[in-house]
Amino acid sequence: MSNASNYLENELLDHVLGEGSRDYTPATLYIALFADTGSGVATALESGTSDTASSANWGYYEINNGNYSR
Repeated sequence: MSNASNYLENELLDHVLGEGSRDYTPATLYIALFADTGSGVATALESGTSDTASSANWGYYEINNGNYSR
């Protein structure tokens, strides 16, 4: 089913952007884990950086210990 999902996503993007056949799938996909409430992380993601110095930056919330790696 993942091929059907990717196909549908690409077709919707083509329709919205007025493009021809195009592949919008990234070569590498990164997923990060964050520890905080959704609103705290969302605010930091929208306005912050990966710096870990203050809670205004999303790097402050990203889990970076144990065996976890993005």
